[in-house]
Amino acid sequence: PSHDTEVETQQTQLEDRITDWEDKPARIEERYYRQYAALDALLFRLQTTSNALTSAIDSLVNSQKN
Repeated sequence: PSHDTEVETQQTQLEDRITDWEDKPARIEERYYRQYAALDALLFRLQTTSNALTSAIDSLVNSQKN
């Protein structure tokens, strides 16, 4: 009986490990999507800042010409 219990415990542990491995790609994919969304938002903010700075510099240069 003790041997059967040990085998069942090992089987349960192996099934848990298999489940973890099966779930791992989905977790990685979800993490990549979150990172991509955060990077995309950051790039949008940087582009907005770049546009504002370009506009401000152009205005400053134009005001110095006059």
